[in-house]
Amino acid sequence: MAKKEIIAFDPPTEEEIMLIQPNNVTFGQYNVSEWQENLLTLIGDKIQKHMTREEELPRDLFNQPYVVIMCDEAGGKNNKNKVLKEAIDMLNKRFSFRWLHPKMKKEIETTGGSVITNIHNIKGTNQIMVNLNPWAIPFLIYYGVGVGGTRYSKGLALRLRGNYTKRIYKIICSQRDRREYYYAISQFRKDLEIPEKHSNNDIDRKILRPAQERIKESGSDVWFDYELICKYPIKGRKPKADTIIFTINTLDFPPPKEIAKAEDIRKAYFNSKK
Repeated sequence: MAKKEIIAFDPPTEEEIMLIQPNNVTFGQYNVSEWQENLLTLIGDKIQKHMTREEELPRDLFNQPYVVIMCDEAGGKNNKNKVLKEAIDMLNKRFSFRWLHPKMKKEIETTGGSVITNIHNIKGTNQIMVNLNPWAIPFLIYYGVGVGGTRYSKGLALRLRGNYTKRIYKIICSQRDRREYYYAISQFRKDLEIPEKHSNNDIDRKILRPAQERIKESGSDVWFDYELICKYPIKGRKPKADTIIFTINTLDFPPPKEIAKAEDIRKAYFNSKK
């Protein structure tokens, strides 16, 4: 009798685990810290496992949904106290979501409370238990009619530095199938809750440029270039940037400069054969 070949199964690494979150979360209106964004990523991981029936979303004694967070994932080793503090601070963060009503065909902006309602410190462990706000669950799990999905790397989302960098990484991941994405600066400010005191120059220097560099250096399969332009000039006034053009680069669609460079090399090669 022929022996059956046993194929070893290598579980995916953190970098290879891809998560999907609804675009109404990606483009939600909220401002959280770097570690709080990590908490949202880990909550998304648990919800995805529930949606794919890999794991049930557990409920507590009062039938409220919750997830268990490994603090090492949220903030590195031996930082449970800080992760716990960040989670507690997150109780006061208000979230808003934009979504398209499938029947009305109208954009809806829903404003609510925090995504989480309670935090339970599991003593003697590196874990905390977080209750999810039931009203927020549909926004955290649903993508389909009227709501696209953002596919991103769990490992990269956790590893990237900076709260704005993490948000922008997920934003460009949501647009990986297009070459350019036009983002009104006023909406960008609103979605990321950028303080009014920040000028366009500040957004360029302190938010976009660091995010661009960090994402490129991370080895991500999607990265971006950008330009601030005046798309809607006002007659009689000096043009002021009102739109960010994100040029989305992926391994399948390299940047135009790299394409041009490759074309120059190809031409030089064929010319040398003449």
